[in-house]
Amino acid sequence: MIAASVCFTPGAVLWWMRYESVRRTGWRAVTVQAVIVSEPAGCLAVALAAVPGPSVDPERKLDYVVRYRDGEGARLRGGASLWHRPPLLAFDRAQPGWVGGTGRSCVVLFAGGGWGPRRPRAVPATFLADLPARPQ
Repeated sequence: MIAASVCFTPGAVLWWMRYESVRRTGWRAVTVQAVIVSEPAGCLAVALAAVPGPSVDPERKLDYVVRYRDGEGARLRGGASLWHRPPLLAFDRAQPGWVGGTGRSCVVLFAGGGWGPRRPRAVPATFLADLPARPQ
């Protein structure tokens, strides 16, 4: 029982912080596309990659390119989560969705659709940078 609470409590606290952040800011309608980017990994990530186990490339990062309805945009970094992953279609083209929260407590909510579960899919994210507005 204690081991289970030690394992699951940090994740519950992080999702509670995200919930509070989204409650303060509300949801904004967006189109969002998931992209894989390569960035140099830190020393800890390189050391952890050397540990035997499942192969993980520490230089590959998951980013979300978000475009708001008014033409502005943002780049979000996908958070580490075991169960909350973007739908596969989000890697092919921009998908409708919603973004809420600020800073390290952002949530990207992908609309349900295509194949698989029809319910919306929430994934954790961290704000990286604003993108320039699209010319109209």
